[in-house]
Amino acid sequence: MSFSCGEHLEAVRKEMTVLANQLQMSKQELEKVKMETTNFQQQLSALSEQALQSQMEMVKNQEATKRLHHIISSYMPMLPPEYQAFALGELEKIRRDETQSQQAQAAILMGGMPNMMMAR
Repeated sequence: MSFSCGEHLEAVRKEMTVLANQLQMSKQELEKVKMETTNFQQQLSALSEQALQSQMEMVKNQEATKRLHHIISSYMPMLPPEYQAFALGELEKIRRDETQSQQAQAAILMGGMPNMMMAR
């Protein structure tokens, strides 16, 4: 069974049409993936900015806590003994809460860093 030149040309045209359609679909898919990638990068950037702002706020709060702790400690001797014990207990609770908060923040930061490195 032999094909004529016209039949060969028609078969090639059909194949070219199929390939052109596949190419167009691939280009559309590529564009879609590029847009998704851009969106993910924008979201990552926004989340990184939020994380940085949260860290800065945490540092500010820690500094304020240290200053308040120092002020309370300096006025402690002026309190009556029964209030000194109460104040010391409250300061100890604050210290424990602050330590737990710092540990949780450190765990979050250490947990997030490898993911941030992989995203780049």
